[in-house]
Amino acid sequence: MLERILLPLDGSDLAEAVIPYGEELARKLGSEVILLHVCPPDHKLAHNMHRLYLEKMAELMQERLKNGAKVRSQHLFGDFAKVICDYIEKNDIGLLIMVAHGFTSLKVRLMGSIVDRIFRLVSCPTLLIRAGDGIQAKKKELIGRILLPLDGSKNSEVAIATAQELALKLKVEVSLYRMAKKAYYAPSKEDIVGDRGIDDEVIDRAEKERTQAYLKGIEDRLKQQGIDTASSVTLGDDPAKEITAAGREADADLVVMATRGRSPITAWAPGSIAHKLLASGDLPLLIVRKAA
Repeated sequence: MLERILLPLDGSDLAEAVIPYGEELARKLGSEVILLHVCPPDHKLAHNMHRLYLEKMAELMQERLKNGAKVRSQHLFGDFAKVICDYIEKNDIGLLIMVAHGFTSLKVRLMGSIVDRIFRLVSCPTLLIRAGDGIQAKKKELIGRILLPLDGSKNSEVAIATAQELALKLKVEVSLYRMAKKAYYAPSKEDIVGDRGIDDEVIDRAEKERTQAYLKGIEDRLKQQGIDTASSVTLGDDPAKEITAAGREADADLVVMATRGRSPITAWAPGSIAHKLLASGDLPLLIVRKAA
């Protein structure tokens, strides 16, 4: 599934934050790495400089990869987002790695940016590295534990296969997580059911137990595949906040999740879970698209 990894580079230090992740995955998965630079029409006079830069980066990466993983460079012309999306479709790319806040030379922001345009169009899994994630490159192993948030829907479970493949090939642990939705706490029980009353803690406890049972079933399936797996549930009402806390608690290095879950807030849009995780979370985010 991850035979070819695409790393778009624009010559900036920020964009090069993807390189350590590309190298680690290529080294452990045996994937081919393709370094891609797209030269916009108004930069054609500098295309030879861009080509030499890309060839040098590919040469250095090839030297660092000792297992024979192939690295090659590709220098193309045109609209950045369109060229990348077309290249992915025509070359069977299994994973795209980009800096979510990157491409400073283009002076773009995450939402409404070229990154967002690409993300909306590509069909392959996309690993988004936040601007500060380059610090993790100092670690001996960039990915030692995966956090897999689920919301109980079939759509969210699309990410399980990708997390499973990574866990098996990287030999890392998977921490399953799901937020159990808190019951609504009214100022008084009479506001909800009159004189009968209701114990919101009972509702919370039942919801948490139901959620734990759901995760336990997936945990057992992954363990049968030989994957070291644990699961956790917390009560809450802000999924992005709870996922971030769960990642810290599990000491995870990567969040793997699907783009669409049970509710509209999981869509890729301002205020979505994915957007919030990139804006205020701690970890790189590998987003798996639901198949059409």
